[in-house]
Amino acid sequence: MSFVNGCITLNRVCNLRCKWCYAKDVGYDDKDTMPLSVAKHIVDIFSELRVKHIKLIGGEPTLYPNLLDLLTYINYKQCKTGFLTNGIKLSDKVFVKELGKHGVSNISVSLKGSTADIFKETTGVDMYNNVIAGMEKCLSLGISVVAFMVVTKENIAKLLECIGGLCKIGIKKFRFTFEYNYDMSSGYKNYIERTQPRKIVEKFKAIYEELDNITCQQIGVFPTFPACFWGADFIEMLAKKGQLAKGCPVKDRSDYIFDSKGNLIPCSAMYTKRYGQLYNDFTTGEELQAYCESEYVKQIYDECYVLPSKKCLKCTYNHICDSCSCQWTNYSFNQLMQS
Repeated sequence: MSFVNGCITLNRVCNLRCKWCYAKDVGYDDKDTMPLSVAKHIVDIFSELRVKHIKLIGGEPTLYPNLLDLLTYINYKQCKTGFLTNGIKLSDKVFVKELGKHGVSNISVSLKGSTADIFKETTGVDMYNNVIAGMEKCLSLGISVVAFMVVTKENIAKLLECIGGLCKIGIKKFRFTFEYNYDMSSGYKNYIERTQPRKIVEKFKAIYEELDNITCQQIGVFPTFPACFWGADFIEMLAKKGQLAKGCPVKDRSDYIFDSKGNLIPCSAMYTKRYGQLYNDFTTGEELQAYCESEYVKQIYDECYVLPSKKCLKCTYNHICDSCSCQWTNYSFNQLMQS
């Protein structure tokens, strides 16, 4: 096990209701919030273990009532940190100024649609322009912005236009991932038909060159699907250009991830796979490290990281293939390849 990063799920409340939210079944209860004392204790553990980076996640982290206090404490412990936000609260200039005062120099914003109409259809709220304005406020105050987007069949058609507009306001880095959902319920029997992954991937590949040009090659692609689904040549090209944004915490066993109740989980989407709890199974960094080296934890990760096919074991491109294990709860590798 080689954990190098730390993630803290601050809350489950969110001001959006995205149709493809991986955590929608957890609910959006504002009472499901991590106490500041617990968050600080986890920071102490991460500091002891000298993790490279602390990620603050949600829910929506900007709605965490103690966010500024926690940032102050993280700075005091001299840890690097960052968070991914939906950007709604960034339209508040006073709030953005406070983030800057508390050491935030860059922010990652997940834009939930390529147009205002698609944003509203996806999230249930009409806040696209507010998010764009929030990004501009960050940039005007010297806070850099990385734009994230989940590519779906709804927003792929206007993706180039959207990214071009973001470039014009001064955003220089972009990250793309693709719709997935860790859901085993009967309602997802037609998952492939609904999400249309083949169509999304082919359209993305068709606009890639222009996307690469308008962003000055400053893009990262989380492939989500296997290299053979994309075409190994395309994935290899991304890898050579440094644009293949790998980092599956389950495959790499790279992140200590705490949910809002202090439970360890292998992946944010796999929030039902709790395998350890603060105060019950460990209290210090040394105890956490020893716990995660146990055969029990190793077995959990072995069970959670599911290769799409036995053929993957002998695949030449296995080292750069980063398909998401969450896919295989919804459909099989053969179903995907035949789509």
